[in-house]
Amino acid sequence: MGIFSEIEEIEEQIAKISGVGNIGKVRQLEYSLQLFERNYGMLSKLLSHFIENKEKHSDLFNRINKWKTDLLFKEIAFRLHNFVASSLSLIDHSRIIYRKAFKEKDHYGVYQEKVNSDLKEDGLVQFIQKLRQMCQHYRLPHISAEWKMKNSELSLYIKTNDLLQFDGWNKRARSFIEKSGERIDLLEVVNQYFEKIKAFHTWTKREFSEIYGEEIMAVYTHTQKINEKKSDIIIEELESALKSEEGKIHYNIKFAISGALSSQEMQVLSKYEDNTKEWILKSLDLITNHIEIPKELIQRIRTECK
Repeated sequence: MGIFSEIEEIEEQIAKISGVGNIGKVRQLEYSLQLFERNYGMLSKLLSHFIENKEKHSDLFNRINKWKTDLLFKEIAFRLHNFVASSLSLIDHSRIIYRKAFKEKDHYGVYQEKVNSDLKEDGLVQFIQKLRQMCQHYRLPHISAEWKMKNSELSLYIKTNDLLQFDGWNKRARSFIEKSGERIDLLEVVNQYFEKIKAFHTWTKREFSEIYGEEIMAVYTHTQKINEKKSDIIIEELESALKSEEGKIHYNIKFAISGALSSQEMQVLSKYEDNTKEWILKSLDLITNHIEIPKELIQRIRTECK
C-alpha cells in the first residue's frame, strides 16, 4: 500500500470516531469568532484613535473640517453596523453547533444555564444584540461627540432618546438604555460586550474540550499518524530538491517545505518572500513543529542556504 493510500485509510478512521463531526464544526466556528474579533478591532481602534489623539480634537470640532467630521461619524456608524452584525452571526452559528454537541453528551442543561446567566439575562449583552436589529432593520443610530476643551477630553456616544425611537428593544435591553441616563458611551459598551462574549466562548470551548476530551485525543492521535506519513514524503522531496540542477535548488526546497506548513505559518514567512534563502532558514524552525526531519538533512539545507 502506498503512502497516500495509507493516509486515506487513516482519514477514514478519523471519520468513524464518535463526535468527530461536532469537533470539526466547533473548529469551523473559529471563523465566526475571528470575524467578530476583527470587526471589534476595527471599531475599537477607530474610536480609541480619535479619543486618545488629543492634538486632533480641536480639528474635529472646527467647522472648516465639517466634511471630514461627517465622514468620520459615518465611518464609525458603518463599523458599528459590521460589529453588531458579526456579533449576531457568531451567536447564531455557536447556538446551532453547541446545542447539538452538548445535547449529544447530555450536557445541554449546563450550557443553557450559562447562556441564560451570561447572555440572555445581561442587559448590556441584550442591548448590543438588539442594536443589531436596529442597525439592520430600522436605521443606524446617530453618533454624537462631546469635547471638554479644558482637559481635551473627547467622548463618543449615542443619545438614549435617539435609541428609544426604535421600538424593537426587549425588556432587558430597554432597561439598560433607560438606566444609562441621557447617553451611552460607545467605546465603553463595545469593549465591555467584547470581553463578555470572549469570556463566554472561552468557557464554552473549555467545557466542550472536557466532555469531548477522549474523542479529541483520538483525532489528535490519528492526525499525528498522518503527519508521520507526510513527513516521509517531505523528507523525500527535500532530498530530491538538494539534488536539483543549479538555479532550482532553493525553489524546490521551499516548495517541499511548504507542504508541511500551515497557511498561518506561510503568512508569517511572507515577509521573506523576496529572499528565498532567508525564507528557508526561517521555515526550518517551523517545520520541525509538524514533522521530524533528520538533523543531518537540516544541516545540509542550512549549508546550502548560507
